[in-house]
Amino acid sequence: MNPEVIFSGVDTTNSNYGDVTLSKCTRCSTVWLRFFIEYESFSRSGRWYRAPVPPERLSEVTAESAISVLNSLEPRFAGGSYYDSMGFEFKGHVCLQP
Repeated sequence: MNPEVIFSGVDTTNSNYGDVTLSKCTRCSTVWLRFFIEYESFSRSGRWYRAPVPPERLSEVTAESAISVLNSLEPRFAGGSYYDSMGFEFKGHVCLQP
């Protein structure tokens, strides 16, 4: 089951270059915001964050606003080599430090 990609972009704010994707689940129609970043010069720095976005907030999402939108949504999830995890519910703020 492949999600329908609604938006895909790159956050260039502060030279982050994180990949931002909005995708809609083809099964339940939930729209998910996902932010992925990794720093090639640092091992185990890859991480992703994702959260469901309510329909009334979809217009707020851009590549540059993805972090602030993610930090305002609940529940949100994180994972990747940085966290040594395939995914868990995440209560903190998105971390962009290598």
